[in-house]
Amino acid sequence: MFLVLSCLFMNIRCETTQDNLAIAQINTLAFAREKEAQIVEKIHNSDRYIPELSLIAEVNGTVVGHVLFSYIPHSALQLEVQRDYSKIKAKSQDN
Repeated sequence: MFLVLSCLFMNIRCETTQDNLAIAQINTLAFAREKEAQIVEKIHNSDRYIPELSLIAEVNGTVVGHVLFSYIPHSALQLEVQRDYSKIKAKSQDN
């Protein structure tokens, strides 16, 4: 296992529009598909986007991480979980 010492000097900052390509690349690499990058782009273009809560991690000027928080409907927090945790799904509005 390798320890990257340069990570000790990580800079966390709010994203800028110049980071959009790096954010898309990081999300695509992290999830091995483009769907999550598309979700981030949709959030950026919505009224749910909070610029102060979209953060970038940089090491030596290179973007190495991204975290994004946004508003979600309260109903999205209602989940049903089976006892053995084999199935987790959103509760319907009727429950």
